[in-house]
Amino acid sequence: MGRDHTTKQHARSGHRQAPKSENVYLKSLVKLYSFLARRTDAPFNKIVLRSLFLSKINRPPVSVSRIARALKQQGASEKTVVVVGTVTDDVRLHQFPKTTVAALRFTAGAKATILKNGGEAITLDQLALRAPTGSNTLTIRGSRNAREAVRHFGMGPHKHKAPRIMSKGRKFEKARGRRNSRGFKMPGYSVRDVPAQDFINAYAQFLQRQGKLEVPGYVELVKTSAGNELPPQEAENWFYKRAASVARHIYLRKQVGVGALNKLYGGSKNRGGQPGKHTDASGSVNRRALQALEKIGVLEISPKGGRRISENGQRDLDRIAAQTLEAEDDE
Repeated sequence: MGRDHTTKQHARSGHRQAPKSENVYLKSLVKLYSFLARRTDAPFNKIVLRSLFLSKINRPPVSVSRIARALKQQGASEKTVVVVGTVTDDVRLHQFPKTTVAALRFTAGAKATILKNGGEAITLDQLALRAPTGSNTLTIRGSRNAREAVRHFGMGPHKHKAPRIMSKGRKFEKARGRRNSRGFKMPGYSVRDVPAQDFINAYAQFLQRQGKLEVPGYVELVKTSAGNELPPQEAENWFYKRAASVARHIYLRKQVGVGALNKLYGGSKNRGGQPGKHTDASGSVNRRALQALEKIGVLEISPKGGRRISENGQRDLDRIAAQTLEAEDDE
């Protein structure tokens, strides 16, 4: 019969049993401290051995200023400082106490700082000869979260995490969550959070109430496409809806021209017994909508061609979107 197991068999352990590096000196140190950990009862050797197994990320460097700060503790000044990693220099440090530092590696500046102040920089194998059990030593480890990459772990400014950006210019996410002109605002709503039809109706009503949008005189007579047989049924406010729809469309893209809008608002033409065929919308109507939105500051001319949303326009559209969502929540 088979045997039932209550625990997972062949479970993998995340703890290393040996270093992955092929460095000869590191492998020699592992052999040395494996012997000391096996033959002595001192936990110091086991701690050093486990630290030698770690990756570089988990063996962060320690600066001489960090060592100087640790030596200020009571009774620490006479001890040998042990760092299983790299000791780096700190040019801001003016005084360094006379001490012995044992480390896996020293930068040239750090070694010069220690020796200049009458101290001693020794390797971990030299430490094993002096203190096989780790007596009278002070072990220091660097901060694992001090890496630049850790600043970006997480999401959003509310987690106090830095964004990954290609540039540090004014228009990029340098102060997101604090200013409206930045690309990431928390908390807040944008046009993307509102259903298209709800936003277009709300923004069209806003433009109509505002009364600043320039409406062409032919709105009651003109057809919006050559494929249509009749002009729009809502003769009074269809142009406001078209302008609101154009503003939303450009908000969601980098830049849009009249030709793209003609294709977007075009449709199939009824050709009787023949198959239907796409017909572009009226270029005059779309051009007038772009020009009217540009006059009231919602759009601006893009250097790459067409129009793009302006900062004021983006702010207005986001405000209308927030008001629309709040009105839905109240209902």
